[in-house]
Amino acid sequence: MNQETVEKLKELAKSIAYFQSLHPDEQTKLWPLLNKSVQSTIELLEAISDQPRTYAELAAIIQLHPNTVSQKLNALSESFYIELGTNTAYAPPSKKGGRMRRLAKKTLN
Repeated sequence: MNQETVEKLKELAKSIAYFQSLHPDEQTKLWPLLNKSVQSTIELLEAISDQPRTYAELAAIIQLHPNTVSQKLNALSESFYIELGTNTAYAPPSKKGGRMRRLAKKTLN
């Protein structure tokens, strides 16, 4: 993903947030009008809204490369509250032990 795409995502953040606030019926009608990049960005935000996931898990769900997932999340983190892991990970309270993973989690403001 190039810098132009990153800037475009940052500009679209308010529109994406507005789309997410619409009734599901309205979202369904508008979905085909969105370009593929915006659709995958919305799918990415939805995938991390219910639980933290690794970049690899998100890449598999959305069918993007893990680096693209990481770049999109970094671009969106300025507009959406997203906890991004680096060398540590967000661990849900129920998780005990195990290998640390790089996770992303969308949380409400």
